Amino acid sequence: MRQWMIIDDATGNIVDWPIEQDEAPEVQEGQTALDQPPGYGVSWAWDPVTKGRKDLVASAPLITVGRFKLLMTQAERIAIRAAAASSPQVEDFLDLLDGFTEGVSLSDPLLVAAIGQMQAAGLLSEPRAAAVLAGEAP
Repeated sequence: MRQWMIIDDATGNIVDWPIEQDEAPEVQEGQTALDQPPGYGVSWAWDPVTKGRKDLVASAPLITVGRFKLLMTQAERIAIRAAAASSPQVEDFLDLLDGFTEGVSLSDPLLVAAIGQMQAAGLLSEPRAAAVLAGEAP
């Protein structure tokens, strides 16, 4: 069984997700069915101009850990620190982050996965997770 998502070609918005079936679902004109890969909205998005995937974190330069933290709102940072008290995954993320003395790359697969975990835990919304990995300040 495969998972699919239907994307609106004009806006890039998800029309339906997840759809679990073996064959690609039927779509209306102006929509595209995609095999649902991990990372949608975190490491990639649908580009309505090219009607294809747009990498959100390709070739990101190193930024300081402090600058990375400033990509999140104060409320998001506080929620993540509070969650570390009861979540070994969040605590591990913060521990690893403190070890990056030379900076972090927004395209680092470990960082992308950690932001995905923060999103899955409800600590970052899908749009905010994508914005953080795109280097966009709140």
